[in-house]
Amino acid sequence: MIENGPADHRPAVSVFGCGWMGLPVARRLHGEGYSVKGSTTAAVKIPALREAGIQPYLLRCAPELSGKDAPEFFASEILFLTLPFRRNMPDPEEYRRQVAAVIDHAHAGSVRWIIFTSSTSVYPPAGTEVTEDDIIVPQNARQRVLRDVEQDILGAAPIAGTVLRFGGLYGGDRKLGRFLGGSAAVQRDGESRVNLIHLDDCVGIVSAVIAAGATGEIFNAVSDAHPTRRELYTGKARECGLPAPEFSGAPGGPDKIVSNRKLKTVLSYSFIHPDPLE
Repeated sequence: MIENGPADHRPAVSVFGCGWMGLPVARRLHGEGYSVKGSTTAAVKIPALREAGIQPYLLRCAPELSGKDAPEFFASEILFLTLPFRRNMPDPEEYRRQVAAVIDHAHAGSVRWIIFTSSTSVYPPAGTEVTEDDIIVPQNARQRVLRDVEQDILGAAPIAGTVLRFGGLYGGDRKLGRFLGGSAAVQRDGESRVNLIHLDDCVGIVSAVIAAGATGEIFNAVSDAHPTRRELYTGKARECGLPAPEFSGAPGGPDKIVSNRKLKTVLSYSFIHPDPLE
């Protein structure tokens, strides 16, 4: 466990990837009194980071990490690592090489704890509830790589690791209605259930994990409610003023319900947005 002292003695945090989730996390931690460094791949974002009180760094990982100030960036006790696993990556193993490069720099620096943003997509569809205790049996290359990366993070001793498996992300500029694309047709099984999480809760959970010093853990991060795609798409179409979507009658494959019980129990976390339909 990493001790989290009073505001004037809190550990420094480096946020690798100040994008959709990383930037709000960095802002939240800065507001809570942490000294925060943030990386970006776009020089145009540097002024915005400075204005938010975040010490900016221009770093790239393709897959080797580059940036003249990298050693200074990794001179923090906590590293929040949010690196997108892009679907257009020709070789999924490249993602593991990217994360490995970050871990190497963390070892060379002062990092004592890496908090990694993973995904509930690591779970194959099981047709049942899934928990952090389940053994992951990958069904494709991306699941295998994601499982292996999680183990790399948790096995990076002497650096501690924590894995946050986030569900489908929405909030901020990611509106749930965006999937409609101006059309009411959705050719997917309407009875499959979804596992989603709002940006506000992503930020709140990261803050709670750090405050608790919850090292060596895996947490599923999804909202309480798991509506069907039919319920979700129909409701959001109504909000957008679009016709209700139509679904093919063909049955879908097995879905999964991702449990968040451990997160709520260990961290005493209450969701800001417990139901994506609200």
